Amino acid sequence: MPTAFDQVIQDLNAAAGDFGKLALITFDFIVRDDPALKAAAEAAAVPHWFDEATLAALLPQRAAEAAAVLQALQRLPMVETYPMEDRSPAWNLHEATRTALRRRLWLADLPRFLELSQRAADHFGTLAGPLEKTKEGVEKNAPWRIEAFCHRLLAQPAKGAEHVSVFVETLLATHRLERLQAVAALLAEVLEGPWDACAQAQRTRDAAEWARAQYNVGLALYHLGTCVAPQLGNRLLAQGVRAFRAALEVYARGSLPQQWADTQNTLAIALRNQGSRSEGAAGLALLGEAVAACRAALEVYTRESLPHDWAMTQNNLAIALQEQGTRSEGAAGLALLGEAVAACRAALEVRTRESLPQDWAMTQNNLATALQEQGIRSEGAAGLALLGEAVAAYRAALEVRTRESLPQKWAMTQYNLGIALGCQGDKAGDRDEKRRLYQQAEAACLLALEVHTPEALPYHHQLTQQILTLVRARLKALDEAQA
Repeated sequence: MPTAFDQVIQDLNAAAGDFGKLALITFDFIVRDDPALKAAAEAAAVPHWFDEATLAALLPQRAAEAAAVLQALQRLPMVETYPMEDRSPAWNLHEATRTALRRRLWLADLPRFLELSQRAADHFGTLAGPLEKTKEGVEKNAPWRIEAFCHRLLAQPAKGAEHVSVFVETLLATHRLERLQAVAALLAEVLEGPWDACAQAQRTRDAAEWARAQYNVGLALYHLGTCVAPQLGNRLLAQGVRAFRAALEVYARGSLPQQWADTQNTLAIALRNQGSRSEGAAGLALLGEAVAACRAALEVYTRESLPHDWAMTQNNLAIALQEQGTRSEGAAGLALLGEAVAACRAALEVRTRESLPQDWAMTQNNLATALQEQGIRSEGAAGLALLGEAVAAYRAALEVRTRESLPQKWAMTQYNLGIALGCQGDKAGDRDEKRRLYQQAEAACLLALEVHTPEALPYHHQLTQQILTLVRARLKALDEAQA
């Protein structure tokens, strides 16, 4: 008859290549005669790290012996030191073991997993303290705050999702991009792990709260997806789209028209960003879905009843149509660009410079982008006229997007203006007119480079330099032809 050791060797051989199974088999064998240690390790696997105070919070019935529990855990071969930012002593389970234990716990005993997650959320939330919406405030106790959000998201999905969304917006507003990357990675881990099981438990209790959680998680995922590294960003955008679609299972047009339209509009923005990052037919299909979602929102957001929401959605529709049109060929592409122009002009009926100057400038910039692409694709005088309209719209946007008040938007609009002027120069027939337009394009690029520096914005610096190089090559060719 095989011994326990023989059996574990047999099990390990059978699980070869499956790191999760291998980790669980090894763990179960080591703690087979100590159920209290096994329970403590399972609790310690819920957070990303633990110390004596964390163990006391997770295991309140053993709080008095937390130091002894910590010593027992430290003797396990899969427990290792954890590098805390403040260098305070902390430990965690090796990631393969931690992931496998968490998964087994939420699948086998969801109530216990939720209880431990709630305790972790309360513990780390107390350590983090209230969120201060300043650059210094978001950095204060950030590791504990991010950890608390991850656990509250599971224990109380609606409240946790709202907290995460607010925190992400604060990080964006204070330009804490390195923290956004950390939040994105942890949020992806939660959503690809226990989120569905935990959120479904709330849906059974309260469908409206479940839908609110899905919507707020979708918002956080959208914001994160657009500003982190592309591979992770694409995953987050796909998860955000999934969350918005889940919310629409509860937010029906008939019963909750405002929430339905708001979710459709936000879904459209996420789909558009997904489509922009996707190539070929897949990207075009996503952009088509974005357009459809905008049009759905406009069934509720009418100019008569909700003019500002109507104008906002017209602007979002225009961006999706412009992207669709730019990536479509021939007459179909031109038709889509024409629809984009019409949607921008509709939005500008409400978004006036006097009442909403920044929204007006944004829509002028979007109008210019669509007109520019139309002009590039159109021949002769028609093309030149459309590019002239694009230049006028960019210049209008710059009346509000000044260097003093909005330096990055000012620089980006100058960059776009440089492209439009260069395209005008390409289509102009007269040599002197070409020179004048190319010189204006050069000037716009040089202005943009005052903000698009290699240190602050290396990617935008590279793009602007490329356009500047092309324009200068055109000017040089004119000089050589005249010589």
